[in-house]
Amino acid sequence: MHLTEADFWNSTLAQIAALSKRYREQEERLDFRTGQICAILANIYRDHKRKSKPFTPQDFMPQYATIPKKQTSEEMLATVKIINQAFGGKVKKLEPK
Repeated sequence: MHLTEADFWNSTLAQIAALSKRYREQEERLDFRTGQICAILANIYRDHKRKSKPFTPQDFMPQYATIPKKQTSEEMLATVKIINQAFGGKVKKLEPK
């Protein structure tokens, strides 16, 4: 937030909150600028047949990233089996006691 330690401790909570909000907005503008450059470059080299929709700056901004859905137990088990097989592991079935 570009404050000295003395300025920080002499500020009110409302002032710190306002400075924090301004800082976050500034960072988002900077991210958008970088996102624009990335989108332009990606669109120049985009395969129009495979991706008809052009990239946007938000596609390259972390705060707009989509959160993957949670895996089901079956999906997790399938992933573990694939990793196990890739590393040469063997599947052992546990017998009930």
